[in-house]
Amino acid sequence: MARKVEEIRGLKFKQEVKRVWKSRDEAKAEMLANIDEELPPEKLAAMSRELAFFGIVKEGTDVKELFSEFISAGAGGYYIPKTKVFSLVRGFNEDASRPIVFHELIHAVEDQYYDYNARQEKYGDADMSDHSAAIQAIVEGSARYWEDAFVDGEEGLRMRYTAGQMAAEGMGESAAKVMEMPPAIIIGMVLYPYGNGSEFHHHVVPAMKTATPQEAFDRIFTDPPTSTEQILHPQKYLDGDHPRTVKLPDLLPVLGEGWERLGGDTQGEFGIGLVLNASLFPNTMPAQMMQVIKMPKAPLKTPEEMAKFNQTPVVEFKGDTAKAIGGWDGDRYLLAGKGDRMTLGWVSCWDTPGDAAEFAERYGKVIERKYGRVEETAGEDGKVSKKRVAPESASMESGAWKGTRWKGTRDGDSAILVSGDRVIVAERVEAERLEPFVLALGKAEIESDKRDTVPAR
Repeated sequence: MARKVEEIRGLKFKQEVKRVWKSRDEAKAEMLANIDEELPPEKLAAMSRELAFFGIVKEGTDVKELFSEFISAGAGGYYIPKTKVFSLVRGFNEDASRPIVFHELIHAVEDQYYDYNARQEKYGDADMSDHSAAIQAIVEGSARYWEDAFVDGEEGLRMRYTAGQMAAEGMGESAAKVMEMPPAIIIGMVLYPYGNGSEFHHHVVPAMKTATPQEAFDRIFTDPPTSTEQILHPQKYLDGDHPRTVKLPDLLPVLGEGWERLGGDTQGEFGIGLVLNASLFPNTMPAQMMQVIKMPKAPLKTPEEMAKFNQTPVVEFKGDTAKAIGGWDGDRYLLAGKGDRMTLGWVSCWDTPGDAAEFAERYGKVIERKYGRVEETAGEDGKVSKKRVAPESASMESGAWKGTRWKGTRDGDSAILVSGDRVIVAERVEAERLEPFVLALGKAEIESDKRDTVPAR
């Protein structure tokens, strides 16, 4: 299979890749060990709090167990760049295993040439998850792009591959586990990197008009996308549309004594889309998938086309969510904590003032839904009707910033304010500290990328 990878990918292995067989339990144990190595307990706890605050997972979720369950449930094989070892999980027949082996060996050979893991870790460690997720997409997208070339190049393999996956040992139980997981985790770890990553390459590679696809991939890995926005909209990568960098001031002194940093990062267009959908639609797998699955432009005519569509779904945010995240141009947030209390300070910038206003309006709906209360009213017929009532709100101004303030949003008050192409979100701030906290957020520095050829308007 290594020779087949070299033939199709156009890269020669510099060294042999060690391959081992693993049971599903052994794979899970290895994943847990990797998580322990890369994410210390305090970082895992912070990640869990952040995901819960934004509505991605329920409060108290064990993120370590969630990630290991997901990987062990769905993985047919995996390559670990640090150890340079490829593991194939037992339980798949030959027709199902061959594309898996090919996919993972693509990772291995590209690791030998591009050392993509070092860049992904660099951005992840710097709390630049949006940039890291862009790297992840080109890596997984490349492996899926070339895997498809391999599978589609052998007559009948697509359907045998599909049948082999469905018949794999424990696959029914694994699929049931996946359906019980938080939808945003599945969308972020499966649909986006593989589907959107592959679609990115299918758009960018021919547009580069290089002599061979291999040359285009070399350019992409050498100068990769800098945001999930560029993955979701590949033309923005080709146009040189790079996001701005938001630098927050020191916010903890404004909150008072005893507050500490729990986390901070960049959500990016993809992350904000997940947050909006998780908060504003039923957070079940069917409901969330309906909001993101990109449907084919033309009817799927053959079983092979249907199988390929099901194996590599693509994320496309829809409706009000698409409008709210379109025009993203950078963001940064701080999540602070004091005992059981949490406060969010978040600054984002957008391509136009209109884009900023659309996001502010939509995230205002999140505030109202998250902190609203349910009122019950008994009718004359004795039936009880329920209605969600938003927290009390009023207009708020702070210098050039204008927006809305909500009272009694759990640990404090919240506000969303807009000034030109910028938006401030201050969530669950002690009432008496909200105004100085907003003033501090308004002092965030926003820097343009020197490579950006599409400046904000």
